[in-house]
Amino acid sequence: MIPLHPFMKRNWLIIAVWILLIQGCDQTIKDANKEFMPPAQGAIGEIILVMDSALWKGQLGIELKRTFHDLMPGLPQDESLFELHYISPFKLNNTLKTTKNMVFVTILNDNSQENRILRSYFTSESLEMVRNNADLFMLIKQDDFAKGQEILHLFGRDEETLIKNIRENSDRIKNHFELIERKRLVNTLFKGENVEIRSALKNQHNFNIRVPYGYQLAANKDNFIWIRQLEYPEEKSIFIYYEPYRSPGIFNKDSIAQLREKVSYEFIRDVQNRNTFMTLQDEQYMPYFTREINFKGIYAYELRGLWKNSDISAGGPFVSYTLVDEKLKRLYYIEGYVYHPSGDKRDWMREMDAILWSFDISDQSAE
Repeated sequence: MIPLHPFMKRNWLIIAVWILLIQGCDQTIKDANKEFMPPAQGAIGEIILVMDSALWKGQLGIELKRTFHDLMPGLPQDESLFELHYISPFKLNNTLKTTKNMVFVTILNDNSQENRILRSYFTSESLEMVRNNADLFMLIKQDDFAKGQEILHLFGRDEETLIKNIRENSDRIKNHFELIERKRLVNTLFKGENVEIRSALKNQHNFNIRVPYGYQLAANKDNFIWIRQLEYPEEKSIFIYYEPYRSPGIFNKDSIAQLREKVSYEFIRDVQNRNTFMTLQDEQYMPYFTREINFKGIYAYELRGLWKNSDISAGGPFVSYTLVDEKLKRLYYIEGYVYHPSGDKRDWMREMDAILWSFDISDQSAE
């Protein structure tokens, strides 16, 4: 299982630096000024990174690229998690300052003119704290220059120490921005919501899932629900399957893949040709991505990979979560998959994830 909030480690140290960092010392004044701030701008997954140009070209820049350019798992073509755009502190104008996601990287013992600009964000007290404690290396802030903005400060007393901290916390840094992007996408997706489908499923099946406008209920059986958006030939689909929970032995890659094959063979077939069904792409073509996660306080098993039609007429990526409702003794398999042959799949899969993460079991409150 993973922690609910990956940045709570050493939280007292982070809070101390928060207090000493001088990005708007008076919170009351900052909150009042927020009303007049421009809205944050930028595409999904876009990050502006501000740091010294020489360090960007060196080992520290390589480590940052390795972190933010990591590939989204389970896609048929390579697509990085984030689009990282470097900018020198000299060129950070008011327009760029309104970007939704920003990362500032500061080295304390580097006396270049660019690093001196970056150090100006800190008080003398906070600089001293960082110099004396190698464990202090990051700080999260919001809405410094625009509404809806997320800013991450990464800092170290020297380049080697910061590289070490980034390398050891790479997953935490990525997960933070993934969570932020999911929250933003949820706010956009569910501005228009199909509350009728949501209410009907909750009453009939005793679970909750939010359904954006444009998605239709394609199947609603005793233990299988299929929600999809068709814009021929493209498709976005969510399906939910449940059965009695029998054993924790289900929580491994092979068992969940077999469960998925059983469900898709029985329920997901071509309307015009019932002999064509959905199946999994051969794992030799692309290995599955799996991990154990904390799904809103519940243990879950994540599976990502590629699906295909049995007649090879279509295929694409999917993401799924397998979890248990202990109260009802139900095993849930929930999945989102897309068919988008003409374009990139990353942002479509982020939409699938946003919908799946709106799923709540019977004893979780959901408005």
